[in-house]
Formats: sequence, structure tokens, C-alpha cells
Amino acid sequence: MAQLAKVDPKEVIRREDYLREHQRPRDMKDPFTWPWPYRAAGTAVALCIGASHMHNSWLRKPWHYALYARMGMTVAAGFIAFTLGNLRVNNYQSREAVTEHYKELHSNDFEAVNDIYGRPFANVLLPWYPKRTQYRRFDE
Repeated sequence: MAQLAKVDPKEVIRREDYLREHQRPRDMKDPFTWPWPYRAAGTAVALCIGASHMHNSWLRKPWHYALYARMGMTVAAGFIAFTLGNLRVNNYQSREAVTEHYKELHSNDFEAVNDIYGRPFANVLLPWYPKRTQYRRFDE
């Protein structure tokens, strides 16, 4: 059987930290580095502006058609999306805190999960013997 390639623990931590949120430096040109509330608000505002433009183009209206109402609705959509982004961040933080607290209380239940190299499939999965339709007399 092939040997597992062992990775340095510092390299494992570096790889996992790179995938976690807020580990990459923020860049205004890259919205994936923005915090969630700003990302949600930016997406909502961009969708509202795009929908307004498509609506004006489809109905052959000038660009300033219902401008104040659309600006108000765009601001409202951005505010609602910002609020939902804050709710998402709060929900994820509380869920993570509950999970970490449970792992501290019951640390012996998570010893098998902390092994990054895992276990072979034979130790995890039960054997599966499919029933073949051509061998009906053995089904009983």
C-alpha cells in the first residue's frame, strides 16, 4: 500500500488560514475580500442599477425615467442587503462559538476528527453486497 505524503503542520495551518474569511488582504477591486455586509449591499445595488438600465432599455425610456423613485429603491435595497449581511455574520459567529464551546466540553468525541490524514475507507464504511436480480432464490 502506498505511503501517505506527510505535510508539515505549519503548511497545513497556512493552507487552512488562507481559505478562512478575512485572511486575504482587502482590495477594492476584488469584492470577494470585502466583509459580508458590504459585499451583499454592493451586489444588491449593482443588481438594482442593472435592472433599472435593462428596464429602461426594454421599454425605450430615457435614462432619467423615474430616477428619484429608483434611487430610493436602490438605497433601500442596499440597506436591506447590508442588514441581511450583518445578520449572516452574526449567525455564523454565534454558530461557530457554539460549536467551539461544544468541542471544548466534549473534546474526547473529536479525537478522530483532528487527524488530518484520516482513516482508510475500510474502517469507516460498512461493506456493501448488492442484491442481483438474476439470483432471486438467494434473496430470502
